[in-house]
Amino acid sequence: MQSLISQQAAPSSFDPKTMRVRIAARRLRELCRWMVAVVGLIAVNGVTHAAVFCATTSTELQTALDSAKNNGEADTIKIARGIYKPASANGFTFYSNEPHSLAIRGGYRYAQGNPCYLPFNSSELTVVDGEGTKALLRISPGSTADISITSMTFRNGTNGGIGAPIDLGGTVGYVGKISLERIAVRDNVSGLSIQAYNEGSISVRNSLFVGNMVNDAWVPMANFSTGGTDGSGSLEFVGNTVSGNGVILAGKFAPVQLSAQSGAINAYNNVLCGNTGDDLHIFVNISVAITLAHNDICSMDTSTVNLIQIANLNMDPGFVGNGDYRLRGDSPLRDAGDNNPPGGTGSVDVGGRARVVFGTVDIGAHELQDSIFSDGFD
Repeated sequence: MQSLISQQAAPSSFDPKTMRVRIAARRLRELCRWMVAVVGLIAVNGVTHAAVFCATTSTELQTALDSAKNNGEADTIKIARGIYKPASANGFTFYSNEPHSLAIRGGYRYAQGNPCYLPFNSSELTVVDGEGTKALLRISPGSTADISITSMTFRNGTNGGIGAPIDLGGTVGYVGKISLERIAVRDNVSGLSIQAYNEGSISVRNSLFVGNMVNDAWVPMANFSTGGTDGSGSLEFVGNTVSGNGVILAGKFAPVQLSAQSGAINAYNNVLCGNTGDDLHIFVNISVAITLAHNDICSMDTSTVNLIQIANLNMDPGFVGNGDYRLRGDSPLRDAGDNNPPGGTGSVDVGGRARVVFGTVDIGAHELQDSIFSDGFD
């Protein structure tokens, strides 16, 4: 009986269906090996080069920036949690003529033997501090290189009489994209605290601009300017909080200036309230289309004719107070935003917590949280 069973079972090992599966699996493995070889060949020939740095000290951060500026690669700099103080009065600097992108992200935590292993989304964990005497970060890239800065705080900076403590892009003919997400710019004293200029596109999302003082009247605290003459420029200012900023000298002042020479400006879901002077200044070419939607704007200076306003408010935001710019439970900005702004809301707020909790996004950089959303882990 045992011999008969063995003889009957033997043909099943040569089942045609099983053989087809095995052949297909072998071909798939060969294809995967071929794809790995091709990707490796492409990388060797410089097509998809990318470099990743991990910085845990101020010296390592500047060294990473120096290495990235001329290594011929797209660069990502991961910064561990901590406070970083530039050695130079010019702040941390990156000056490059290369066309490769630069991405800087903070909030990393040690794990698996790697100090930059676990990313957290909060802006509060990685801090660049100018100690009241130095600039913070100045980046001048190649003409087509994209810049992105994520999950960082910039505080106590000054401009040293030139530019801004945070100075991004700024060269004529620069068409790369500038993306700022979940950054906090606070407690700086300067002519400008932050400026970003290009002739391409700028995105500022889920960020906090608070407690900054301008020491020169007629100058904005933050200036975001984009757009060449070809109509391709765009500026997205979405889900930000701008409050508690002021001017030392008397004169006309607005904490934020949005400027464009062509294309469009879209400002959605922002709090611009509680600043000295006007809370928003818009300066554009007459052809630029501007949409302001679901913002809380307490005062505004604009002369544009192509302005569309949708569901904007003008009221006390209902902050927690005492330097805490989160919303109280009774804030009128709860669930008052637009869930589909240009470029999206982002998945988390400036504190690294869920961006949409109760069905509709809140106005401002902070989302009022249900107790189950808390850690900000990516």
